[in-house]
Amino acid sequence: MFDLPWDKQPEFVNEKGVKWWQDKETTDYAKRKKLDAVCWFVEEPNGRRTRILVSKKGEVLEENQSLEGMCCKIDVLKFLA
Repeated sequence: MFDLPWDKQPEFVNEKGVKWWQDKETTDYAKRKKLDAVCWFVEEPNGRRTRILVSKKGEVLEENQSLEGMCCKIDVLKFLA
């Protein structure tokens, strides 16, 4: 059984009530690809869940609900760098 991020306390909640948990496995994948970014699991107040890839500078690089989609985007960003 997988540990789901929403079963734990979020790492932080912003002023809009959006909950954030770091996606360590996808962040590690980005690091292996030499991409300086962090991936987050996000849950909006309306219950919508997604992943957001954020650069170390705070720029949103990608938003995707699927793991495969996020990893493909990481590959594309590395290829374009």
